Amino acid sequence: MSEKYNWFNSVINKIEFNMMRKEHKCWIKVTPSNRKSQPSSLHIILNDEYHHWDVYDEDGKEAHKIYFKGENCCPRFYLKCKDKSYKIDCEMNKIKVTQIKDKHTLEEYVKNNCICNPPKASCWAKNVFYTSRPDKPPFDIM
Repeated sequence: MSEKYNWFNSVINKIEFNMMRKEHKCWIKVTPSNRKSQPSSLHIILNDEYHHWDVYDEDGKEAHKIYFKGENCCPRFYLKCKDKSYKIDCEMNKIKVTQIKDKHTLEEYVKNNCICNPPKASCWAKNVFYTSRPDKPPFDIM
């Protein structure tokens, strides 16, 4: 049986955001698209816990692939890329990227704008160099 997914994609500063949606379920995979780029990190408060991972480390080397899955939610992430900041809204029908130009602190902005509290959601990361395990469905087709 063939399953119908809605696919969305966006690339910001050599970081690829892939999102699949099926009915009320959501899967997001964030991956570095180059071996080297500017230092970048992704932030979110998920179920009252602050999470952050380097997509590219402080030397600009690819560091982590980040995964999110949830139900009945539209997560919002904060992406810090060297001297620029972005709000990533994973909406029902698109990935909306907005550069944040107003003065702010990272922690305060995440606390006020990047909270996701659905009961059935999780987020994790895999180091790109220390795992050979393939992604599990549906992340394997993203």
